[in-house]
Amino acid sequence: MKTQETIRRILVFVLAVIMLFPSALSVPSALDNHDHAALADAPAQLTRNLYQGSVGDDVKVVQQYLKNLGYYTGGVDGSFGAGTYAAVAAFQNRNALYSDGIVGPKTYAKLISGNAIPASSSSVNPNPVAPESTTLLYGSTGSAVLQLQTALKALGYYNGPLSGEFLSQTREAVRLFQSRNDLTADGIAGRITLTVLYSGNARPHSPVYPPAATATPKPTAKPTVYPTRTPNTTPGHRYLKYGMSGDDVATVQSVLYRLGYYTGAINGKYGSSTEAAVRWFQKNNNLWADGIVGPDTWARLLSSTARPPSGGNPTYPIPPVQPTYKPTAAPTYVPPQTTCQGCGAVVVSVNAHKYTNCDHYICKNNWLGEADHRTQSHMNMSSLPYKCPGCGADVSSTDAHKYINCNHYMCNDSWLSESDHRVLRH
Repeated sequence: MKTQETIRRILVFVLAVIMLFPSALSVPSALDNHDHAALADAPAQLTRNLYQGSVGDDVKVVQQYLKNLGYYTGGVDGSFGAGTYAAVAAFQNRNALYSDGIVGPKTYAKLISGNAIPASSSSVNPNPVAPESTTLLYGSTGSAVLQLQTALKALGYYNGPLSGEFLSQTREAVRLFQSRNDLTADGIAGRITLTVLYSGNARPHSPVYPPAATATPKPTAKPTVYPTRTPNTTPGHRYLKYGMSGDDVATVQSVLYRLGYYTGAINGKYGSSTEAAVRWFQKNNNLWADGIVGPDTWARLLSSTARPPSGGNPTYPIPPVQPTYKPTAAPTYVPPQTTCQGCGAVVVSVNAHKYTNCDHYICKNNWLGEADHRTQSHMNMSSLPYKCPGCGADVSSTDAHKYINCNHYMCNDSWLSESDHRVLRH
């Protein structure tokens, strides 16, 4: 009986405490132990979109909410930097919102709603550190890939979904980051790449443009054959057009080359062939074919769903690569009479009396074989003996062109040695 009486008294005491202090058993909310005062004056809705580069008190409100929910660990300074971008993207991904890192009306409403899902232990770490043994490459999955994608997106290299899957779009973003930060651009996120990425000193993909304003459509007399262009406000890549140059232009050329739209040099120069390839790619992928690489074209180029050419010639043909000019040698002079009348061979030399391609001489405009040339009489001598002016020897025969007692020819009324006779031009 005493035991029952003791239990009854304890229950009465507990009930009295609950009635006097009802807050003693209340469950702390997600914002307990945080600074509620900083959120007291939070506006019910935004007056503008907030993105990387924005500053102001509304940025402070967003940072404080993100901090209270466990997504943000930086300072509440009103400056929308890479850390705030990563926190917003992680919040959107966990709360089933479009993960673009931009605080628009939907993201803001969810953030201040009171039923926002806070960060959990499996969410993206705002300040990750590269493990010694981590290597992320094509096909990898998990939270480490999600951290990689978030960091690349914060720096402007990645504009795909935060899926935690290392596919072609993530690999291209890693390559672009490595190239910009003087690393080996192999598309594999190893320890060195991750250390630079998470160091706080990584170079961003510059410049990062704010989202483009939605243009008011103008009625046209004839319907266009292209689909209506939907502006994409995802930051991360600059607009590229004819006349520009840089590593990002080389990236576009490389992707277009692999897909089969571009055949020119990957030189980082946005020329006419690059513009034509971009137009062809845009038309084949249901984009506005203006030849300018904007956010929509960037997203499709770096996605795994980019369509290769469907066959046939493009609407905007790519000019062929111009061959390197090589000067040609000056043509060899060929005399007017190019065929030997003695054998029909083509004459290839005009410097030797005996032509190099046949065994014939041209002697007094007659083509003769060597034997005939030696016996050809060039002049009639009226008297003998006659002395050779070339060597002074007595001439003993008038029948042979090469006299039997010396090595001289009588050619065109001149006495010449055999070597001089061969190089004499008739």
